[in-house]
Amino acid sequence: MATKHHKQTAADVATMVATRAYMATLPKLAVVPESRGWYDDFMTLTPAADGVRFEPGTVAGVEGWWCIPADAPADAALLHLHGGGYVLGSALAYCNFVSHLAQQARVSAFIPDYALAPEAPFPASFDHAVAIIEALQDSGRTRLAISGDSAGGGLALAAAQTKRLALRGILLISPWTDLTLTSASLSERADADPILTPDALVEAVALYARSGDTTDPRISPRFGTFTGLPPIMVHVGTDEILLDDAKAVDDAAEHAGVPVTVHIWDGMTHGFLISLASLEAAREAIELAAAFVRGQLGEGHGSERAVG
Repeated sequence: MATKHHKQTAADVATMVATRAYMATLPKLAVVPESRGWYDDFMTLTPAADGVRFEPGTVAGVEGWWCIPADAPADAALLHLHGGGYVLGSALAYCNFVSHLAQQARVSAFIPDYALAPEAPFPASFDHAVAIIEALQDSGRTRLAISGDSAGGGLALAAAQTKRLALRGILLISPWTDLTLTSASLSERADADPILTPDALVEAVALYARSGDTTDPRISPRFGTFTGLPPIMVHVGTDEILLDDAKAVDDAAEHAGVPVTVHIWDGMTHGFLISLASLEAAREAIELAAAFVRGQLGEGHGSERAVG
């Protein structure tokens, strides 16, 4: 286990002050279908990486988009499950962000349009994720890693706990791993988090889990089995209500003897890695994340078990 704390740079301090001032003028994010257009527009503000082409694709019957850098090996892939509280988000909107992971990790990345609630509540997205892992493996992607942000991070971890032997690494960005909504940071960090609110998460849980048992590891993977998982890397900001969800992964992985590195970024808010154009922390975190994926996939960058 390793927990690495990152201090804010002077430039990022100024950027976050301005960002918070701007966000204070906006309504809080509502995790409801009516927010899908706004959410996708926001995600596409991230500039695309150079030298990465985007192609539509279908894996296990689930449509999505591939981010393909030059000279990407045919036997490796990164599966990225997007965020949005299981209600928002799309593969196309995430292409620009994921292209940076693909470019720096030098691997093709697939972003699926997995089933969203309320039209398709749990377990539809979970079933999609597991089926996609199996299909990628069966198609010859024998070197496979999985990543996800926010709800996509929780979904990635839940799927990995079921099909862990197919994966070489798990990358989690501000993961939502506990839908029981009992983590202390939900209230302790509420005033610091300008993006997510406990009420928004309550709304998302109602649409996704409905009346299901939120302690089910397929819904809240912090309660799942970590034994036998591949190395895990987590990135999370100190100023987000999901801070404890990330720390829970650290504790559970350590207890199970799974190599895990948690990067905690001072002053950063939920999903800050998308702010590549404005935050030095975002660019550094992407570099660390991509290096982790590259190393776990064994592209001549050290042992598959090296977490870094």
